[in-house]
Amino acid sequence: MGIAADFSGALMLFPDITHNRVYMKPWNMQTGSAEFGEFAPVNSMAVPENQQEQQGTAFASLQDLQILKDVVDKLQAEIDRLKKPAGKTVKKNDASNDE
Repeated sequence: MGIAADFSGALMLFPDITHNRVYMKPWNMQTGSAEFGEFAPVNSMAVPENQQEQQGTAFASLQDLQILKDVVDKLQAEIDRLKKPAGKTVKKNDASNDE
């Protein structure tokens, strides 16, 4: 069934439950015609059997975790050092000298 496109450029969506699709029909102001789009579900969660065996389980080694811990400890110490207020230094003012 043909339905005229909305000339304001508003997006029109038409669900088609029997074919498991959603159709889109916006009016393109630049070309002066209607454009059509079709959306269908994609099952991205399904992984073929042969790929499941190849992926396996990846864990970080104990050595990698220790290196990461050392880096974090070093950065935390630097942050703590930067948070401490600096020692107050008094600058001599040349105008207030009593000579």
